[in-house]
Amino acid sequence: MKNMLKKLALLLVSLVLTLCTIEGALFIASRVYYRYRLGSASSSPRNTSALRILCIGDSYTFGMGAAKGYSYPEQLDVLLKERFPDKKFHVVNLGVPGNTSFRVRKELNDKFFAQYRPDVVVLLVGVNDFDGIRDNACMFLPKGYLRNTLHCLERFLEHFRTGRILKLAVDTLLAKIWQKRISVQYGRSVLAGDTQIRKDCSASQEIEQEYKKFIERGETAFNAHSRDIESAIEAYGKAIELLPFCDRAYLDLARLYLTCIGREGYPGPAYVLGLFKKAESINPRNPRTYYDLWRFYYGDGQLVKAREALEKYLYLVPEHIPEYVDVFKYGLPWTNERQPYLDLYRKNLQEIISALRQKGVKAVLQVYPQEEDFMVSTLEVARQNKVPLVDNTFF
Repeated sequence: MKNMLKKLALLLVSLVLTLCTIEGALFIASRVYYRYRLGSASSSPRNTSALRILCIGDSYTFGMGAAKGYSYPEQLDVLLKERFPDKKFHVVNLGVPGNTSFRVRKELNDKFFAQYRPDVVVLLVGVNDFDGIRDNACMFLPKGYLRNTLHCLERFLEHFRTGRILKLAVDTLLAKIWQKRISVQYGRSVLAGDTQIRKDCSASQEIEQEYKKFIERGETAFNAHSRDIESAIEAYGKAIELLPFCDRAYLDLARLYLTCIGREGYPGPAYVLGLFKKAESINPRNPRTYYDLWRFYYGDGQLVKAREALEKYLYLVPEHIPEYVDVFKYGLPWTNERQPYLDLYRKNLQEIISALRQKGVKAVLQVYPQEEDFMVSTLEVARQNKVPLVDNTFF
């Protein structure tokens, strides 16, 4: 018995020493790589005469839907140089479509500050936090002692390079297992057939061109920069009249109505679900249908149906399975309410501002147009931290 315990202890010590050696080697390699990639930028003398402004955010900052030169960072650069011709400015657009406050918080590390050396950071982020299952699943786990214990262990291991490598290997294996299970489950369903679009969807070239014009008109009327709901509804309605057995207009109209749920004069969830189901019946192999469906079900609190729709989506686009592996491990987050996400959003903003201040960087917050919840939350954080706020709610 004593010999067994000694062997076990020796094995444990050997394992710890091996992991420490690997961790040390990875640390040295990362420092060498870091100096190689950023050494010239970080060691070069800083141009103190130019004010470096970083615009961090999502598709609003990136300029999705805007013509070249019309994203707000580009416009800011032009306006500053016109109003202050005697001063130098360097504005950098770091907008990433789909970005979340959680990701921004994680990216503000020493490497980031050494690379960009900002004087001011203008931040517009958060609206994607509600869709950030891949980011926020860890914050709202399904109830269960085992799952929470495994999650805590996973987050602890992520502090070490060896732990992150181990997690990557395990997540890759789990993604393969999930893909295999989904393939078996849906391999004989209508999802496995060829893309099915009814013959009625084919039409003369003139009608197809007219259909596309109505779709484009609807997208122009209702997007990240415009909220002309009535014009968009009219355009999508005319597209459906032209080609009633094409799924595109049904999906666009359903997405539009999702933003109007709860407003007086607009249809409720049952009607929106009917549009999604109509699109599914027309083309059961369109991944976008199931992507929208799983988000609809999740927002409605129907987690079982949300999981089913998500797996159908991943069956059609298996390359995205690794992005959702936390859902496979822990299940969908237990909450579909906005308040917990807004609380997390405020917490992330607080930590972002603190990280910037520690480096002597000034922060400027912005609020989204047409997003009242974020306006209130962002205004609250701005007041608490005495940070300038740009109000875009009237645009």
